[in-house]
Amino acid sequence: MRAFHDFALYDTSSQMEYEANLFAAEYLLEDDEVTELLSEDTFFFSVAKELEVPPELLDFKFRILKRKGWLIESPIQSNSNFLKHLSDRGEDT
Repeated sequence: MRAFHDFALYDTSSQMEYEANLFAAEYLLEDDEVTELLSEDTFFFSVAKELEVPPELLDFKFRILKRKGWLIESPIQSNSNFLKHLSDRGEDT
């Protein structure tokens, strides 16, 4: 029974992190700014660099844009806990 309880706790925290990432992506990245850079045939990772955000955050913005009807696919599938590991990669963004 304990394993099920641990999974439920993880699942809840994972969902909260997922929603927090969606909020951060929506708050920090303007739809127009992202789509304008993409319309200039700029690659995904170049857009992230131009916007000074981790690629994972741009992936969450892509998910939002897709829900809004944009035909857009991210080349990566980010985990909800990616922010915990940014310092491990040595990124300052």
